[in-house]
Amino acid sequence: MYDFVHQDLCQKSSLSPFQQLLMVLMRLRKNLQFDDLPYRFATHKTTISHLFNQLIEILYIKLKFLIV
Repeated sequence: MYDFVHQDLCQKSSLSPFQQLLMVLMRLRKNLQFDDLPYRFATHKTTISHLFNQLIEILYIKLKFLIV
């Protein structure tokens, strides 16, 4: 999955593209709150929130062909 979307992930973030994808997947799978994720990734809450919204949109665009 990473290889499929890594070109579209934000390169100028405090998180690497892999960390960005990991953060989104952790949020979706474990339902981690936006108060917990900044602690885990050593960044600010607004950064996490902004990246999450951005990456959800990217994942939707890249993976919508899989939705039946």
